[in-house]
Amino acid sequence: MAFSSVIRALQRSPLAQEFQQKLQQKRTLSLQGLPRLAKGLVTSALAQTQGQALFVTCATLEEAGRWAVQLEAMGWKTVHFYPTSEALPTNRLTRNRR
Repeated sequence: MAFSSVIRALQRSPLAQEFQQKLQQKRTLSLQGLPRLAKGLVTSALAQTQGQALFVTCATLEEAGRWAVQLEAMGWKTVHFYPTSEALPTNRLTRNRR
């Protein structure tokens, strides 16, 4: 809830309106180079404006945990955190052999 006023201000900003137009045209938006907090604020503002859920995938379990906490602080009522093994898909999981 701490960021809800920032998100509301972003929703009214010309930048958010420009992003909304790009989303309508391309159906995708890449926010590369921004820190996690800025990405979370912008994507939350855009998703909430459209009444959409937000789906975030992360490279590591640690980063996913940070995103989950951040999204809760941004006022998302439900945040589902699906941790997975950090093993690479190409690595075989082996059992201990005796």
